[in-house]
Amino acid sequence: MAMIHQPETGRAASPIATLDPSAFAERLRGIALDTHRLMKGSMPTAEELLQLERRIDDLRAFARYPGMLEINRWLDNARIQVERKVVEDRDLQGLGS
Repeated sequence: MAMIHQPETGRAASPIATLDPSAFAERLRGIALDTHRLMKGSMPTAEELLQLERRIDDLRAFARYPGMLEINRWLDNARIQVERKVVEDRDLQGLGS
């Protein structure tokens, strides 16, 4: 299952570095979609979970500006959900051995 939402091609290599609002929104939507799929019970790989954590952390670095408090809070909550899923998956793998 391909969980990771990829931004449209044809954009600059690192559009978020410029804080382009369109690129920021696209990345935020991708994280929202992947987090939703995660919470619906899909079984992402450990690598997919780690990539999602990294994407959340990258976006959080730009959501610390005034006026972005709610977005930063949402990203914090998304990160917590991903971390819980990582721990849950590790626990399940340990029980299966």
